[in-house]
Amino acid sequence: MAAATRVQSRTVNTSPWYSHQLRKFGLIAIVTLMTGIIAIAYLLPFGNMATISLKSQDQLAGSTDSPILPVSPETFTFEGEAYDVYQVPTDDGVMHEWALVKKGRQTSQFVDPSNPGAGLIDWTGSWRTLQINNTLDIHPENFPIAWDLLNFPLLFRNTLVIAITGMIGTLLSSICVAYAF
Repeated sequence: MAAATRVQSRTVNTSPWYSHQLRKFGLIAIVTLMTGIIAIAYLLPFGNMATISLKSQDQLAGSTDSPILPVSPETFTFEGEAYDVYQVPTDDGVMHEWALVKKGRQTSQFVDPSNPGAGLIDWTGSWRTLQINNTLDIHPENFPIAWDLLNFPLLFRNTLVIAITGMIGTLLSSICVAYAF
C-alpha cells in the first residue's frame, strides 16, 4: 500500500491560463521567425554588395560557381615558381596540404610547403579531383580607388541639392494645400 501511494501520475496541465500562455508564446514565436526571415531576405543584397566590394578584379571575373567570400588560391613558391596548394589524401588517411609541382594523368608530383627540402613527393591519383586550398583575400584598397576614380564630393553636392530642393518643394506645396483645407 505504501508503494502505491508513492507512485504519482504525471498529468498534463490543462488550465485555461496555461493554454492561453502557450498560444500567446506560439504566436509570438511565429511572428518573430517570419520577421527574421523577411529581415534576412531584405539584408542579403547588402551583404552581397559588401562582399563584392572587397573582391579584386580577378575574383570578380571568376566563374559563376566562384565562392561568395573574397578568396584566392593559396600558393607556395618552390625554386622561384609559384604553385597552387591542394588538400592531398594519403594512404594512411591523413590530409596533407601540398603544392602541386608537376601535373600528371596517373601520378603527380607535390612538394610539402612545411618541408620543401625533403624534395618532390610522388602521389598516385587524379590531381583534378583534389580540393584547392583557398585563403581569405580581402581588398580594402578598392574604397580609396573608387574615391579617386569618381568625384564623390561633386556627387554628394548634387545629391544634397536635389534632396533639399525636393524637401523645400514638398513643404511649400503641403503648406499651400493645408491652408486651402
